[in-house]
Amino acid sequence: PDLIYRPKQTSNELTCTLRLSVGPTEVHASLAGTSRVTEDVSVPVDGHEVDAILVNLRYSVSGDLSGSWHERLWLARDDWLPLRIQRDIDLHGPAVFTEQSELQLESRTPSR
Repeated sequence: PDLIYRPKQTSNELTCTLRLSVGPTEVHASLAGTSRVTEDVSVPVDGHEVDAILVNLRYSVSGDLSGSWHERLWLARDDWLPLRIQRDIDLHGPAVFTEQSELQLESRTPSR
């Protein structure tokens, strides 16, 4: 959380390097983006509203891969537990990788 969210800071610049080795191919990519925070949101989990912050991550990808990566994270304010994650990824290069996913926490109570 200290990389994508800093209290009292609504925007943060982010850079990452991706390196993959698959068989004889090695892929390098640079990700440059921002995280933007919307505070004071709530997420329903198991019939209760949980106070959360919403972090929007947007990356532009360049290098052997190009494209975009957009991710939204709803993090519980009290313990940083990921309550919901939405991801939209569209990368092109030696291979094409696309993802559109949404994960929603159903309960904060362990099942065991």
